[in-house]
Amino acid sequence: MVGDGNFWDGVESDSESAVVTPNAPSLESVESIETVMPITDITSESSLQDVPDDFTPHLPREIVSSVIGQTAVAIVLGAVLFGTIGLGIVAEFFNVFPMECDGELIELDDDTYMCHSGSYGYNTAYTFFENSTASVTIFDGLDYVETLRWEHSDNFSVLGYLEPNWDEWSSWRNCEWEGDSFAGETRWYCSYSVNYYEEAFAYCEPTGTLWMCTDQYRISESNRNSSAEKSYTNDLIHSCYKAIPLSELSKQSLTELESKFFQQSYPSWCYGRAILSPEVNSNDTQLPFDGEAFLLFYDDLYFELQNNANVMQYSSSRVTSSTVMFETYDENGREIIDVEMQMAGTSIVVFMGIVYILGVYGAYTKKTFIAHLGSENTVVVKSTWFNKPAKEIGRIHLMPTSYLREYITYSTDSEGNSSTSTNYEICTPEQPSLSIPSGFSRQKLVELTGLSVRGDSDTHAY
Repeated sequence: MVGDGNFWDGVESDSESAVVTPNAPSLESVESIETVMPITDITSESSLQDVPDDFTPHLPREIVSSVIGQTAVAIVLGAVLFGTIGLGIVAEFFNVFPMECDGELIELDDDTYMCHSGSYGYNTAYTFFENSTASVTIFDGLDYVETLRWEHSDNFSVLGYLEPNWDEWSSWRNCEWEGDSFAGETRWYCSYSVNYYEEAFAYCEPTGTLWMCTDQYRISESNRNSSAEKSYTNDLIHSCYKAIPLSELSKQSLTELESKFFQQSYPSWCYGRAILSPEVNSNDTQLPFDGEAFLLFYDDLYFELQNNANVMQYSSSRVTSSTVMFETYDENGREIIDVEMQMAGTSIVVFMGIVYILGVYGAYTKKTFIAHLGSENTVVVKSTWFNKPAKEIGRIHLMPTSYLREYITYSTDSEGNSSTSTNYEICTPEQPSLSIPSGFSRQKLVELTGLSVRGDSDTHAY
């Protein structure tokens, strides 16, 4: 059974024309550009040789697309969305699952509690400026140097950590003079990777394990030799945090604590150019080593009752850090929540769970049928969801000149990634064609219709 014809050659038909309802929807993406490329060379595998010898042209038959792939996609995608949005964002915002304190409870003035947990520490060695507000801490095994400054005030004390002015400087793992050319010559090129350079700078200098770079200097060939320079140390600032002794929490409520926090301003030495000299003296502002633990609060924008604060405690040989959660707890260590808000959140999570289950079930039961109606010599495309009666979405009457067209679409997404897919449609010259939904193999379509497979030289845009 070879040649250019098909099983319908010579078959008398009562119909002189084909009636076609709208084509089945094809897969498209608003973020892709697809071009249909014709298949001009059809091998013998694409002809009627694909049809079994016992094929009966007018025997009614039907094929169904597989649901395994679409069900798997629904399960994975639905699980990600439900887990991220439902059990993640919604559950956290509405306190669907109240937290329990896994550490020490700290009683507040209004008979509620905060949770103090997660302690860890480092061995240290200190060097003091005599009678000054600054000290230097070297963490054993981490090759990290830290300089601090402390100042007392009425409601909150302030702890400042000395660091480079990150508005002017940035740190990098690898830098090389004229290591690349995308930003021009006489520049430093830097990256965190060893494979390629990410940024270019006018000036860089090594600090040991890292490089410090800036564009505040003019571009010059003399910037090549910076190995002995430490210019960034002339542009240091104190990054400041407000602090109170941990024992002060029991003397006030969270509302009072927040009010005092906003009323307290930072001293003038915070966030300005730092002065490192023994001349900075004070009899009352030495950092309290070997003293009690104190809380460090981030700047005003981050002080919220649902946030947390670090607890720091310095001694002559060790520094310890832990966390206090601003959520309030009862005496049994269970978070105090708004019951109405929790119920609302639970309802949303349950609703999303039901939608997820229905989505997976819908994908599992979504089937597409292609049927040949036997003596009517007509191909019908039907689909169904949720095991409902199948709905017809397209049909075409076969003629002696009908054939099965095979073509490939090339898709390119917004990131430049390309992919291909093979598509089919039933064509009759001078008649509307019927697009075949994806999920059906060429062999099954040829067995169902008895049509020959062809390519053509037309070009279509999708």
